Amino acid sequence: MAGVRMSFLAAFPPCLQMLIELAEAANLRGKIQDMFRGEHINVTEDRAVLHVATRARRDQQIYVNGQDVVPEVWEVLDKIKEFSDKVRCGEWTGATGKPLTSVVAIGIGGSFLGPLFVHTALK
Repeated sequence: MAGVRMSFLAAFPPCLQMLIELAEAANLRGKIQDMFRGEHINVTEDRAVLHVATRARRDQQIYVNGQDVVPEVWEVLDKIKEFSDKVRCGEWTGATGKPLTSVVAIGIGGSFLGPLFVHTALK
């Protein structure tokens, strides 16, 4: 419901303590540190999760397997911006030669594979 908010933590004070205990039991702090260190915490794909790298400033350094991944991330972000700008201004056209009016991206699990799929499809 728009404009209506409820804080379960305020309504149920034990919730905050329960959340803290759950975070501690799950080693949330350690997992966050591992994510920032570029550790392979995506066990399905045996790779680092790059959530923090996609939000990093250009001058930040985030290392995965000994390599700073921020420049590569920004290279992709720049390409996304260039593509988006072309779509928005009507410069990018479809097979009919007409400007695109809609773009649909279908994610497949929230991982690297969804954006890769869209990127490959738009080549």
